[in-house]
Amino acid sequence: MMLNAYNKWMLAYGSGWDSVVHKHYHSLLKTQFAAHATIQEQKLDKIKNLLRHAYESTVFYKERLNQTGIKPRDIKSLDDLKKIPPLTREDLNSQLQALISDRYSKDQIHYDKTGGSTGLSTQFVRSNECLAIKKATEFRFNSWAGWKPGERILYYWSPIQDFSSNNKKPNEIIQKYFRKRLALYAGKLNPEILAQHAEKWKKFQPHLVRAFPSSLQMFAEYLNENNISPYSPKAIITVGETLNQFQRALFEKTFRCKVFNCYVSRECGNMASECNEHDGLHVAEELIHIEVETENDDVGNLLITDLSNFAMPLIRYRIQDMSKIKLGKCSCGRTLIKLNLESARLSDYIVSPVDNTKIGGVTIIHYLLAEGPRVGRFQIIQDKKNHLLIKMSGSKSDNQKGIAHIHRTIDTLFEGKMLTDIEFVEHIPFLKSGKYQFIRREIP
Repeated sequence: MMLNAYNKWMLAYGSGWDSVVHKHYHSLLKTQFAAHATIQEQKLDKIKNLLRHAYESTVFYKERLNQTGIKPRDIKSLDDLKKIPPLTREDLNSQLQALISDRYSKDQIHYDKTGGSTGLSTQFVRSNECLAIKKATEFRFNSWAGWKPGERILYYWSPIQDFSSNNKKPNEIIQKYFRKRLALYAGKLNPEILAQHAEKWKKFQPHLVRAFPSSLQMFAEYLNENNISPYSPKAIITVGETLNQFQRALFEKTFRCKVFNCYVSRECGNMASECNEHDGLHVAEELIHIEVETENDDVGNLLITDLSNFAMPLIRYRIQDMSKIKLGKCSCGRTLIKLNLESARLSDYIVSPVDNTKIGGVTIIHYLLAEGPRVGRFQIIQDKKNHLLIKMSGSKSDNQKGIAHIHRTIDTLFEGKMLTDIEFVEHIPFLKSGKYQFIRREIP
């Protein structure tokens, strides 16, 4: 099984793949320490260029800007960008062809789609040329965790769409690139598969691991339950899902290494990551502009402008994640702005029946997992404003202390106004995207 997306990227560049990526990589290592004002000026120039391109080469943006009475020349500051209405996932699904630039031929682009973890799978298009700098951005984030080019990376990966069962022999480029990469499919796990993964992990001896936290949690718990001491990488980078404090502590204890949280989306790639200070996620401002829809500098919807993908410009794209800008300089010396650690899917919160406050899934999970007795794998579903259905794996008789702790915690968090039912199930499945959904909100 091979990671499909990486194959496409390498094939797009042929034998020059490594040199193109590493050229961008070394450039990014320099710009991360540039003066903040310089980064913002360069970003504004890129946005202006992207807007002109979008207006001149796509049906969608020409119509949208004309309807709002805006021309690309009217955007003279980053704040002016707010004049342009946000782009939504509904826009992508209904206006896909109108969003694609007419300056790209079919062999210069490729189609992809999100996994649907926010409730709506979305198709989109990327230019082949933008993939090199996106990969270089991943490498820079890897370097913050101590990785060096050429060292082994293990991907503990959940999305099934990134894998192929095609048994054809890979070409020379793929063979060369993947000799120091190992991708283990972690979207379906059982004791037999986990035992195989433990053996492959030991044999491969990764310097760095990039993983979906929910899958890695299952692997870590398996290792601990079977007294298996795994090979310790330099670091683990978690992606694709919100990392909670319980998982971070579990990984650091089990794998004896530091854990770095990284914000990645299928549409835009690696967008932000922790540095070794672990005090917020630095945004890759050289190729991403992030805005937060909020009136008081608090948590709000994220709007993403991708500065590298000209095949289908994503300008003020409402990605359906929430976060807030973390103010203050980082002691690491990097001048890139930071996001708060608790970036989350829009559906990843519970609405309080007390005062309509939105309580993040990370907060709830922390209290349920880190502050009490161990409980089985669970999922919280808010099906009514004053009711939670909690599905738990395992048996009721084995979880009596956990059940009592859950009821006490929910009563405390919601001042006794949230009713809770616990249902025991044999298995809680992953989403089609390969992600594990701790929180599911079924109310507005």
